[in-house]
Amino acid sequence: MKKSSEYRVVFHLEQPDPQRLRIAVNNTANLIADKGTVVQAAFVANFQAPQLFLAGESGTEWAETAAQWVNRGILAIYICNNSLKNLHLAPESLLPFCEIVPAGISRIIELQNEGFAYIKP
Repeated sequence: MKKSSEYRVVFHLEQPDPQRLRIAVNNTANLIADKGTVVQAAFVANFQAPQLFLAGESGTEWAETAAQWVNRGILAIYICNNSLKNLHLAPESLLPFCEIVPAGISRIIELQNEGFAYIKP
């Protein structure tokens, strides 16, 4: 059950722009530093953004921190399966802590219905 003081945010990523991903990671880190364990963050990647979450790619220096947040239950990373198909990417090519959802846009709406604030970096 959601605590009244819990901060919930969904970051919507559409472009394979590492700078936008860094903004989402930095904003999440700042929120955690400010609010501690009362943070729930989600990244939803659709359109071309799933390319940002490929295992072994350069520019994934943020991945170790993100994996720690996922393990602590602070962050969830959702990847749109429709986008994976359109980009011809195999699910196993993603970082292991990503979760594939049928449609990214549906997951964003579900999260907003659960009280997550929508941010598009």
